[in-house]
Amino acid sequence: MSDLPQVSVVIVSKDEPQLAETLAVLRAHVEQNDGECVVVDASRRRLEAIRLSYPWVRWVDFVGPLGVGITIAHQRNVGVNNARAKIIAFCDSGGIPAEGWLSELVRPLRAGRADATCGPIYSVDWPFMSTINELPDGAPIRVTVTANMALLRSAFDTVGGFDERFGAGEDTEFGWRLRDAKLRVICAANAKMSMHWGDAARNVIRGRHYGQGTAMLFITHPNRIPEQFVMWPDLIAYPAWLIGLPICLALGSVSWWIPIAWSGLLILPAFRAIQSGAPVTFLRVKWVRTLSFFRGLINAVTDRRVRVLLLTSDQDVDDAPSPEQLAEIGVPTESLDATEPRLTLRLMWRRLRGVRIIDLRNLVALGATRTDQRLVRSLRLARRAGMSVVAWDRDDIRMLPRFIDALVVASAERSDQLAEVAKAHGPMIVVIPRGSDVAARNMPGAAIATDGEVAARLRRLYESLLHIEVQPDGGPGE
Repeated sequence: MSDLPQVSVVIVSKDEPQLAETLAVLRAHVEQNDGECVVVDASRRRLEAIRLSYPWVRWVDFVGPLGVGITIAHQRNVGVNNARAKIIAFCDSGGIPAEGWLSELVRPLRAGRADATCGPIYSVDWPFMSTINELPDGAPIRVTVTANMALLRSAFDTVGGFDERFGAGEDTEFGWRLRDAKLRVICAANAKMSMHWGDAARNVIRGRHYGQGTAMLFITHPNRIPEQFVMWPDLIAYPAWLIGLPICLALGSVSWWIPIAWSGLLILPAFRAIQSGAPVTFLRVKWVRTLSFFRGLINAVTDRRVRVLLLTSDQDVDDAPSPEQLAEIGVPTESLDATEPRLTLRLMWRRLRGVRIIDLRNLVALGATRTDQRLVRSLRLARRAGMSVVAWDRDDIRMLPRFIDALVVASAERSDQLAEVAKAHGPMIVVIPRGSDVAARNMPGAAIATDGEVAARLRRLYESLLHIEVQPDGGPGE
């Protein structure tokens, strides 16, 4: 008899205390189906009390790529990779499964009648969140929602998992690829899930994320725009109304009734808002989602989710982590030669595309030549544009320019040497011991970091400059 579980239930979480309520109900479902539960948590130990309260859960601490705030797709992929069963089920923190939920959800999969299933989802606390996927048993699913979903691992592998470019809407896009692959996705009508969607503030945030996710759906699947309009007409109606408003106002000088008629198109949304019981919050969520949709369109074109630019030269510090080493710990980078012509324009373009940190790999004699002076001007302008500058220490550094935010040194002794110089307007001094630098200074007993440790400590420095909570030393993800 195999020791492997029959089904793996995967939950992703980030700072969601409702997870405790979900796990309390879920245990019986898991045991009845000879299963396991895998929680992929991005809370950076803030849910430690919940983890200790449910020792039967397999807990995976998750640290996402640098500068990527929403990592649901990443976490789901990690959860499936850590799951041991051939059947994978998903639910969300705040979900309360009904009696028999898991058995009913996986029954069609075990019987060979489906490759994936979704069950109905009922709102517990959000008056205008409609019931999702309440369909006849066995009916085809048009919108896959991972708050109540199961599938065969083979189906997951066939379509390549969740698209990690998505911050929201990744489950809808995943379902489209399942259908395009001719896989059977049906409703398990008796696998019922009740969902706590949270308070008004949380749903406004959710609306912002969904707006950006909708933009990604439009861009990655333009052939499905008509289908999206049929399923969610408000996703297009609100943006269309906003786009047309300036035109109608301009035409008002010709015919006074045109702006009034255009405003009349909001009568139906206003009626739905009144029906919701919370009209102000309803409209707020819709408009936040609309504005986020436009922002998502811009971000999809400009933002490559690369936050760090390595500014290199032929005299770079040998011990600085390579792009490959940084990529291994979730820090994607771009490289740019510091001697490139039109350097300022190149830096501004990368700022527009999402770069927030310039890692300057060489400070030797900075400012001594015309090329160096041009570099100084470019870095000053980049810093004014909101980019931070990290530089690496060399023994022959002649000055500490004011535009540098952090200077990486190899030892506490070197840090003390530079502290007085940096006190007035200089950068913060960050000690990251590096092998050859420590050895060259012949400092017995000094800590020498491995390549992986240097990269991990550098990531923590990047996080502090990006105002991200810094991952503790020795924490998960290193």
